[in-house]
Amino acid sequence: MLRCPRSRRHVPMCATAAIALIVLAACVGRPRAEKVLIYDEDRGIIFVDKEAHEARREEKARATAERIARERSRRGDIHVGRKKDPPELYFKSGLQYFKDGDYINALKNFTYARSADPKPEYLLWMGKTYRQLDQHDKMLSIMEEILKKYRESSVADDALFEIAFHYQKSDDYAMATRRYAELAEQYPFGVSYSNNQEFLEVSRTQRQYMRAEMITALKVLGYRGETPREAYEAFQKKNGLEVTGTPTAATVRAVKSQYQDKLQADAATSTQQEETRRATLVAAVAGAALALNLWILVAVRLKSRERKRHLANLQSALADLDTRML
Repeated sequence: MLRCPRSRRHVPMCATAAIALIVLAACVGRPRAEKVLIYDEDRGIIFVDKEAHEARREEKARATAERIARERSRRGDIHVGRKKDPPELYFKSGLQYFKDGDYINALKNFTYARSADPKPEYLLWMGKTYRQLDQHDKMLSIMEEILKKYRESSVADDALFEIAFHYQKSDDYAMATRRYAELAEQYPFGVSYSNNQEFLEVSRTQRQYMRAEMITALKVLGYRGETPREAYEAFQKKNGLEVTGTPTAATVRAVKSQYQDKLQADAATSTQQEETRRATLVAAVAGAALALNLWILVAVRLKSRERKRHLANLQSALADLDTRML
């Protein structure tokens, strides 16, 4: 059985415990950070935290701009006035500039190396630099030129990969899937020029990823055809898009937009339900704490009355004893 506390000193302790329970009940977790797909020259295609990635890019660009300003004030580009330097030296300098994030000077060095010696490697890195500068039309033009003129070169597979990844980033999953399939079929033993990644595995992984992403989103949105083609056609008809049965850029963007809206709506509903549940829990904990404090108060008062009665009985007995003695 519960025993009554002997004093009021227990009341503040119980109240403190109740407050701690309320605070714990009100705690919520942090939301997950948004991820974005990027191509890293060292690690390949990876997902990174979007905000952290953009912050790093801004910081790197700021640091690069400061370094370029210092170098230009000191001596400028290392090849200025030295047009007789071999193309390979310009190419290596361009690679260093590219690594440092100085894409303007990287492009200058790659371009001069290419003009002096028409190697496909120089052309490839010009295209990579245009990608970093968000000049995607020029990048695509260069990569297509490599495939047309240097299909048997050691960098043709890199050029085809760059094209496939561009379409993937542009949400044209139909074209990206087609180019990744070409990459696997035409260059089954191809490896990346920059990081030695096997393109056969990259092609398989990215095609699976795009397919799974779209099938999952379509199912969440209520489009459950017998085949992916039927699901695409149903979505395209419902949304007034060109009916192709394939994940065109317009289709993928519409699916992603509606999927994100659905997730946000579900998250808002879930948040409201969680807040209601948390409020109910807090109220229950507060009620329990209040009931506990009331019980303690009643117990203390009952104990106090019992002691008063005991004292009164004792005083009465002493009075009777004194009377008899008289």
